[in-house]
Amino acid sequence: MSEARPLGPTTLVVDAPAPPAEPAPPPPPPARPPALRLFLGGLGSVLRAPRAWVFVLGVELLLALGVAAQAYEAAREHWAPLARADLEPGTDFLNRMPRWLFEDLARARPGEAGAWSWSLAAAALLSSLLGLVFAAGWMNLGLHRARHGLAAFLQTGGRFLPAFFLTWILGLPLAWAATWLVQGPPGEAVLGWFFPEGDPSLAAHEGLAWWVLQVREVLAVFLLLLVEIALDLGRAGLVVRGRGTGILAVPWGLAFLLRHPLRSLAVCAAGLALEGLWLLAFGFLLGGAETPASGLGLLVLLLSGRILLRGARLAGLALLVESHLTGPDEAPLEPGDPWATG
Repeated sequence: MSEARPLGPTTLVVDAPAPPAEPAPPPPPPARPPALRLFLGGLGSVLRAPRAWVFVLGVELLLALGVAAQAYEAAREHWAPLARADLEPGTDFLNRMPRWLFEDLARARPGEAGAWSWSLAAAALLSSLLGLVFAAGWMNLGLHRARHGLAAFLQTGGRFLPAFFLTWILGLPLAWAATWLVQGPPGEAVLGWFFPEGDPSLAAHEGLAWWVLQVREVLAVFLLLLVEIALDLGRAGLVVRGRGTGILAVPWGLAFLLRHPLRSLAVCAAGLALEGLWLLAFGFLLGGAETPASGLGLLVLLLSGRILLRGARLAGLALLVESHLTGPDEAPLEPGDPWATG
């Protein structure tokens, strides 16, 4: 009979849970395109919409024609004797009109001159309002290249016109403040550092006075340009997000400019540099125009180029805002966001 052996402890094997997997690293943020690429993308969007910029060109020519037509007959009658007069050699009224000619015409027809001034002011105001409509259309073209028809261009402009108009109203005190800083008491106080009693005529050196005044003018223009860029950035934010209020757009544009000054200025600088070269080139060509028809044709080409470059700059700013709103440094649009509710 065999001896019984005690059984050892029973080992139970239980499937242990697998250790938690390490979370996958977040994908790297997408690289933002350079500013020049954004501007060129906006220029490409504008060039793909010929009906839009031809329409804008026609509207601006009609606005100018409406004012010019009123003065044309009176100017032709008043200046007709100049065509038969024995003028000094080198006189060129096609490219250079002396100021005294316009002053003499205003004295001869004072009532009509006042009407021309009012017509010019009304045309300038209407041009500014239409410019807001066109600005929204250019920005939408940059964001939605497939929608390059004239109907979509004007529909977007009409949709955002109330908000854009409010930004235009709110931008007036900003422009005044920028001018006041340079031309007002603060600017006069700075002049006191360079000239006795702040009077440039009392400067010890004429060259110093000239340079200080030139820097002052450049600074004034630069501050106004910053205000315009901030307003355009706020408007671009409205178009990119789809809805919003004009009151919030102005501080939002200022904040965006402060957060991304280099990229914002670079997009605008590309457009302004090309526009400056365009103006210089056509200024040289206009100086050699031999007939009124050739001069008028060059002016139409000049205006066309300015329209295209301005549209490209606005479309580029919209692309710039879109690239940052979709980046990791911007919070997503929440349902309670005032931009979503309007």
